[in-house]
Amino acid sequence: EALTRRGTTTYRFNCEVSAKEMTEVIRAQFFYGDNSTEEDIYSVTTYTDSLLEQLKVSEESIRDNQLLINLLERMLYYGAESQRYFGYNTDRFADEGLAEVNYSAISLSGFDINRNQGTALVKFADASLLLKSETTLRLFFTVDPSVAENFSISYNGTALTAAERSGKYYVDVTGIVADRLDEYVTVTVTDGTGAEASVQYYPLSYCVSVASNAKGIYKEDLIRVVKALYLYNQAANNYFDEV
Repeated sequence: EALTRRGTTTYRFNCEVSAKEMTEVIRAQFFYGDNSTEEDIYSVTTYTDSLLEQLKVSEESIRDNQLLINLLERMLYYGAESQRYFGYNTDRFADEGLAEVNYSAISLSGFDINRNQGTALVKFADASLLLKSETTLRLFFTVDPSVAENFSISYNGTALTAAERSGKYYVDVTGIVADRLDEYVTVTVTDGTGAEASVQYYPLSYCVSVASNAKGIYKEDLIRVVKALYLYNQAANNYFDEV
């Protein structure tokens, strides 16, 4: 994308980075018309470290920018916990230099979900979060064989592609930003017989389920990841409510 400002043209390129890749070195190589090249090296933490240093230059600056500082630090904590969970780039964690968080003292609650949602033939079954370069909510449904060929699920008026796995069907709602994790995602289910129903799910409901670990199936490192994601959501809410 070309951006022209005050007679100078710059070019902007997007690079998808997952939470675990915040310390990953990104190499951008530029090719000029005379076949010469130039390389620039960057990372998410290069940006955040520089910005935090500027924001913390004085007590007054810290006070005036506390919400942004909290947001950046919570993002880095989330990145670091993702690194620990996936065992990725463990020579340097994104939260290096920040105070340690006592995740065991953080409890998650609320965001209760009615699992008896859907139509008589297509019912909501479960959900999970995919924590890649963007947060994706995956919703699972049980589908009666009589409508397996003609049921549909849509989000904001756009049909979602359903895939089958282990006897259930699932759809993905992508691009959920940090300050929307505590808001309902609503999809519309149509079962092919004329019956239609809305299904609602909070993305943070998955985090609450993992953090509670009622069945004892989740490991501590994943519990830390979802708690860090919850804290990131809260910081994002606080920041964007003010700007």
